Amino acid sequence: MNKTRWIMLVAVVAVIGLLGGLAGGKLDSILETEKGTEGIKKQEGSILEAYDFGIVFLDGSTAFPDAHGVAVFEAKRTESILKVRLEGVPELANTTLNVFIELAAADGAVETEVQVGVLSVDSKGRGKYEIKAPAGSGLLPVVDDGSEIRFKQTGVSGNKLVASGTF
Repeated sequence: MNKTRWIMLVAVVAVIGLLGGLAGGKLDSILETEKGTEGIKKQEGSILEAYDFGIVFLDGSTAFPDAHGVAVFEAKRTESILKVRLEGVPELANTTLNVFIELAAADGAVETEVQVGVLSVDSKGRGKYEIKAPAGSGLLPVVDDGSEIRFKQTGVSGNKLVASGTF
């Protein structure tokens, strides 16, 4: 799938998700949202207050140049959700990849890399992964601007980067 189709698909999914989440709210609340580098934020006292949203396109590493995909991170008051889709790795069919989030410090220095799950690659070289965690549970770190998501193949020679993207 080319990048234009990915953009269209992600935009449609994001709008549907946003509108679905607002179904019980007021229509004027949509008009008060603002899109910034930290995601979608709402004016104080509204239904989108304390809501963060990020989308990143995944690019293949030099070892897996055909790898591509998308990752979506949502942080709400009650839970955080990370959804990812990876494609273009038929050479990794029927294997698993470790999913890491590398957190960026305020000054741009790397703080830490946290494993958040394992993605299973199917027989066609595709995989999906989703994790939902209660807010503040520590099961899923908060993804900020500059945080990187990485997919690594674990093997005898250590962790080999397959694909990554920066929020």
